[in-house]
Amino acid sequence: MRLRKSLKHKKMQTPINSEPSFTIITPTCNRAHTLPRACNSVLNQTYRNWEHIIVDDGSNYDVKALVEPMYPASKLQLFRHEERMERASSYNTGMKAIRNEWVMFLDDDDEIMPFQLEYLAEAIKTYPDFKVFNWGGLVTAKNKGWIRTRDPVAFEEKVECKVESGQIVNGQFMFKRECLDRIGLFPEARNCYIFADMAGVPGYDSKTRTLGNPWGNDYLMFWRLTRLWAPKKLDYYLYITHLRTTE
Repeated sequence: MRLRKSLKHKKMQTPINSEPSFTIITPTCNRAHTLPRACNSVLNQTYRNWEHIIVDDGSNYDVKALVEPMYPASKLQLFRHEERMERASSYNTGMKAIRNEWVMFLDDDDEIMPFQLEYLAEAIKTYPDFKVFNWGGLVTAKNKGWIRTRDPVAFEEKVECKVESGQIVNGQFMFKRECLDRIGLFPEARNCYIFADMAGVPGYDSKTRTLGNPWGNDYLMFWRLTRLWAPKKLDYYLYITHLRTTE
């Protein structure tokens, strides 16, 4: 499957009254035990106008054999890096192949609520002037038996939450595909320290690296988006983060 070489996508010939369409991007590497859970959370959506892009970042097992039988052919795009390229490159591979209007991320060890896309489609219709939306989620620690909420970030204009706050995570925001033409893709780096230096986020570089997430790609994407577009906060809890150390 060939990737598009440019972000200058062809304008979509979308009827004015058409339903919103979503692309969900999931990088994965050696997560055979959690990836099916993420995939099933997409397949079980009550809203059906979506595609799922899965980028195999050099896994040591056959990701294609695991996930391809789960999907109708029109719903899945699957790419593979023959060697580990790391998270930023995997997301870039996915973003170059987007076919739908709205973009969101899903980590390979997390899941989304079955009504997530239905709720988001309704929000898009209710607030048609917004190009960025964000919402809340749940955080679970399976072997400790607890669950907590992660509230959506509240703001009127540009988000100014602290880099180290952990409030902005993959899966708790979405944006219009056309936004990528202005903000671009992630810096290409195989090392999280180099990535931090290339990110250009105030207070976040290889010397400080205050993020709990060593890469911080989620915060970087949201930070870039909100320099240009005011996002719409939705008081929903739609994303489920499974803490990896408690699986």
